[in-house]
Amino acid sequence: GAAEAGIVPKVSFLSSSSSDDDQTNIQDDEGFRQCVEHWKMFWSTHHKQFVNGMGKTTTTTTTKADDSKALVTTLYQHLWQTHTGIIVSGISHGKEMEALLPEEDRNIGLGFCNTVELLASMSFILLSLDYLCKFGVGYLPTIRLAGPESVEHLKRHRPQEHVAITNLWKLKDASPKTMEFLCGFWSRVTYWDFQRENMPRTFNVLGHGSRWQKVVANCRVLCLAIAPRSLVGFGIWGGVVSSMVLVKFL
Repeated sequence: GAAEAGIVPKVSFLSSSSSDDDQTNIQDDEGFRQCVEHWKMFWSTHHKQFVNGMGKTTTTTTTKADDSKALVTTLYQHLWQTHTGIIVSGISHGKEMEALLPEEDRNIGLGFCNTVELLASMSFILLSLDYLCKFGVGYLPTIRLAGPESVEHLKRHRPQEHVAITNLWKLKDASPKTMEFLCGFWSRVTYWDFQRENMPRTFNVLGHGSRWQKVVANCRVLCLAIAPRSLVGFGIWGGVVSSMVLVKFL
């Protein structure tokens, strides 16, 4: 995609088949072409607009930081649109390759496709190298899952990774209505910038924290999900909740 956008030199890809008859140009594959077009659109339009916008930000420190954050958020919104478009193209054109994977491994990949949809709904921006060094990339499995034995190995020796793959399997089976609800819920939770930036810690507690940590984290995200989306409304809402608590215990 970057090559098609003129950012890097063009390259050619050939299949790994040793037979000359089977050695077809992967660039003729329809699924591959659709993915390239998604990336071409991103690099030639959205990323270009981001770079131009960053060059025009004001010199005032506070305003510049706000402008930069807005530009980054917009860039990631388009980036997630690109990823979801690629996933749709890949799933629709990659059935033969999908069938080659072990069932456990395949289901993790399909579950991760829905994870991307969730991250897109949150305009998740914590993917820079700095953030990945700070928070890591979660607990994706460190071994190839190729049967019940490998799953049992994770359960016994890497419980955090086992929790991760179990959640991915659940997401793989989530219905469109369930995904719509989950995306809407987390979109409301991450409406607040401070919570969006705190999502790695929130997910870690919800997945791997103690019972009481999970209770507190769940209450917190529920409050953010139902809270009004303005500071004035949030203040009124907080006042009403506080009054109800005081009435309860007085």
